[in-house]
Amino acid sequence: MLRVYTLFLILFRNPLVSCETTDNLSSCSPYDKINGECKSGEQDTKDHNINKNVGGYLTPFDLPKPRVFTDWDNSTISLPLNPNQVIATGSIDQNKIKGKNSFSASFSVLPQIVSRETVGEILSILRFGNASSDFQPENYHGQTAVDLDSDVDTVDAMPTQEIYLDNRDLRAWSVSKDYISVEEEFGEKRTSFRRQLKERLDPILEGIITPFVMNHFSKDCAKGGKRNCTVCESLIRR
Repeated sequence: MLRVYTLFLILFRNPLVSCETTDNLSSCSPYDKINGECKSGEQDTKDHNINKNVGGYLTPFDLPKPRVFTDWDNSTISLPLNPNQVIATGSIDQNKIKGKNSFSASFSVLPQIVSRETVGEILSILRFGNASSDFQPENYHGQTAVDLDSDVDTVDAMPTQEIYLDNRDLRAWSVSKDYISVEEEFGEKRTSFRRQLKERLDPILEGIITPFVMNHFSKDCAKGGKRNCTVCESLIRR
């Protein structure tokens, strides 16, 4: 069965650090700084070698510099919620690893499927429990209106900082995580929280994401009478 997982990420990103060297003004990441200045030339190579493979463990210095993918092929697709939805497709060649043949991994991006207005309302609900547009930023101190789940993530062992909006357990009136009580899961706070978020995100799932998946993976979706390509769970993660 082809499973469709929908993850809404609330990302907090820091821009690249700009710092001035003796030669010119440049930009670098925090890993490229020494005493607040960008590394360059021989010093950069020297420090890279010093910090590489510290104690036999993989460090950020062992990883190649990230590259921005630019080889997009843009087109449009007609979807119920947007008859002229832009779709950007691309592919990356994967090198041969452990006896497996090289292959090309394809992917698609649907840009701007959530409007800025909806994003603002969602952030307001997450922060204050309602979609008010007249809140003052200085009144926000980093807390969420409802405590997010903090169980250990299965990938990086860090707190998940997430809340399920929909999954099989919730549809069966069961808890989304074993350690959450029924009273908390279906209490007024979480119920109102989920209702407000789903009112804004479900139309996007039903009008853009699901129709796109059914179109893009039509052969797989047809096998189960289109039931193979319905959303099985969605969540918000900080």
